[in-house]
Amino acid sequence: MADVEETGVVLELNGTQAKIGIQRSDACDKCGACRFADRNQQMILTVDNTINAKVGDEVQIELGSGRLLSATFIIYVIPLIALLAGVALGYWLAGALGAQSGDIYGAITGIALAALSFGLIKLFEPRIRKSGRYIPTIKRVIYKDKNEKGDGLYD
Repeated sequence: MADVEETGVVLELNGTQAKIGIQRSDACDKCGACRFADRNQQMILTVDNTINAKVGDEVQIELGSGRLLSATFIIYVIPLIALLAGVALGYWLAGALGAQSGDIYGAITGIALAALSFGLIKLFEPRIRKSGRYIPTIKRVIYKDKNEKGDGLYD
């Protein structure tokens, strides 16, 4: 799997960080994480501005494939495992309690463990965000703001 690269425009600078506006691409449609959002809506990312890009510059940002896979695992696979483990636990509890059907026990414990896993992910989100591991980086300026002197080409 290759690194994920997107282009966007620097919208705002805040110290050493930049807010980048990115148009949703075909890759966004395949992900489906925000399928209810408008296709034309911009995504706004806050990234470290290590190359001193200026407001209005078009930049290329990148997220390594390994980081993307581990983020996907955290967001999708851990709750799925919790759901399946909860269903199995519910069926086991139903058998231990002598219930006729374990369906309701499986459904309740599966949903409860999945919800718990989402809660834990949300709880640890500030720590994960602070690590910077899953934040894309600006790789280069593709096109400088047209308001600056020169022809606009940077790279």
